[in-house]
Amino acid sequence: MQYRIGVARRLGVVYCVLTVMLVWGCAPVWKRPQISLGRIELAGGAIFEQSLRLSLKVTNQNDIDIPLERLRFELLVAGVSYANGQSDVPVTVPRRGEATVEIEASLQLARLLAKLPSLKGEDGRVHYQLKGEVLVSGVGALPFDQAGSLLPGELKRFLSR
Repeated sequence: MQYRIGVARRLGVVYCVLTVMLVWGCAPVWKRPQISLGRIELAGGAIFEQSLRLSLKVTNQNDIDIPLERLRFELLVAGVSYANGQSDVPVTVPRRGEATVEIEASLQLARLLAKLPSLKGEDGRVHYQLKGEVLVSGVGALPFDQAGSLLPGELKRFLSR
């Protein structure tokens, strides 16, 4: 009798595992939102630290809307952090679309401009990294890490506005 109960329990566990695998296999593949640097504007401040208004573009490749609760970022150049900020304004990124998240951030401008000549890569461009996390309602915190580059002249003109 105990042998039958043990077999029944094992079959029940196997059945549950197979059911979970079947349901998981049929679920659509969900892709993380892509975060990229949009527009940057100087918003005032002192010579050593400037306020910035950044627009971060959030791209959704899924067939469902993505409700963002918070976006936190850090801008690194040559591995050194020069700017950071956070937005707690909820934004819904439409399915297969884009949304813009506006963020006030602080930039260590004098430090960046002083090191600018040494920050150029072999290709003559300044390479940056946009890192952080986005909090998606119902999913949790998702990290992001996006690389990009600018020509030094573009960066200086951009920051001297």
